[in-house]
Amino acid sequence: MPVGDSLSESVGAGSFGWHVIAELDVARLVVRHRRLRGLCDRLEACADVLPARPPAGIVSALGRELGSRLRVDFAGDRDFLRGNFESGRAARLDRTLLREVADRHAVCSDHASDVVAALCGDRNDACPPSPETIGYMLRSFFEGCRDALVFEELAILKLGRLRLTTTARDMLVDCLCGARR
Repeated sequence: MPVGDSLSESVGAGSFGWHVIAELDVARLVVRHRRLRGLCDRLEACADVLPARPPAGIVSALGRELGSRLRVDFAGDRDFLRGNFESGRAARLDRTLLREVADRHAVCSDHASDVVAALCGDRNDACPPSPETIGYMLRSFFEGCRDALVFEELAILKLGRLRLTTTARDMLVDCLCGARR
């Protein structure tokens, strides 16, 4: 067994090796998460004014942003997680955390598709969703999305506990603590 492997296992570095997770990689993730939280805040504002519908232009812009933003940002998160934590030798808890993050991303993406369809669907629809239904869908999405982001940040703090630079860890903690208003 190579010395590096036995050393990393003996001090609890886990199965990911010793490559350091630096500020730049975490900064990109933090930017994506803040952007998604901002989108959730704007969707919550829409839910708060129901049963009145926000202006069509705002609804359309939010629908377009939701349709593309989640896909792009979750792809960036997936790349970050794969590049830093996925390994054939990953511990069972580590694999479970990564699978849970992926599952939460999938649920958020499904909810986002439903919200986009409800907000931006065919205006001539004979049976458009009621304001109560749209409100429920919006709340389910933004609460689930916020929870998924928090879970992901906590998972990264656990998985990268020995590999995050101090600044990278502080950035994640600040993002997490700022999210829990």
